[in-house]
Amino acid sequence: MVYGNKLNFLWTLGFYLVASQTPTVPSIEDKKFIEDCVAAHNEMRRTVQPSAANMKYMSWDEGLAKTAKAWANKCKYQRKTCSEKPYQCHPTFKYVGENIWLGGSYQFKPEFAIGLWCNEKMIYNYSTLHCSKACGHYTQVVWADSYKVGCAMAICPQLQGAATAIFVCDYGPL
Repeated sequence: MVYGNKLNFLWTLGFYLVASQTPTVPSIEDKKFIEDCVAAHNEMRRTVQPSAANMKYMSWDEGLAKTAKAWANKCKYQRKTCSEKPYQCHPTFKYVGENIWLGGSYQFKPEFAIGLWCNEKMIYNYSTLHCSKACGHYTQVVWADSYKVGCAMAICPQLQGAATAIFVCDYGPL
C-alpha cells in the first residue's frame, strides 16, 4: 500500500510540474528558430510536384517577423486587416501574405505547422490551378514569387484554454 501511495504522489507531482511550466516562446531573433522556419519553408518549396521553374529561395525578413510577432501577440485567429491595403503591413512589399496556425505549445516546432499547411496540397489541382476546398495555406508557402518570410509565436491562454500557441508567418511579396 505504501508503494501505491508513493507512486500516486510521484505521478501527481510530475503532472503538476509539467502543467505548471510556462511554455517557451522562441524569439524572432533566435537563430535556431529562424533557421527552422526558413529551412521548413524551403524544403516544402523544393519538393513541390510538379516542380516550379521559377521558384525563389526563401530567406528571413526581420520586418515580416516583427509584423508576424505583433499580430501573434494579439492572439486573434484571423487575418490582419493591413493585408488588404498597399504597403500597410510592410514598407517594401505592396502586399503581404500570411499563414496562421493554432495548437499546442509544448515542444512546438515550426516544421510541424508548416507541414500541416502543406498537407493542403492534397486538394490542390495543378491542371486547373484550383483547390477542391480551402488550400490557401499551401499556395502561400509555395507561391513562386514569394522569397521572404518572417514568423513568430505567442502563447494565448484565453484563445482555446491553457497554453494555446499561435504561430504566424508573413510572406513577401504576395
